[in-house]
Amino acid sequence: MQLSKRLVLSFLHAHGKLFTRIGMETFPAMAAEVLSEFQALLEYSPPPIGSTNMLQLMAINMFAVYNAQPKDLSY
Repeated sequence: MQLSKRLVLSFLHAHGKLFTRIGMETFPAMAAEVLSEFQALLEYSPPPIGSTNMLQLMAINMFAVYNAQPKDLSY
């Protein structure tokens, strides 16, 4: 499915921006694109993205949330 490949590429591109903090000025538009593609993907029954790929995407999201937490520098 072309839509699932496009979603994965957009998703990884958005998370690359979050991780590197490079190009953040375009992040809101990129995030909106990812959400739009994800919504379109979920309209299919059954969804064209497999459970393994969905698990991988959620693991990346969990890492991004953890990585974005403020770092406690007090020892």
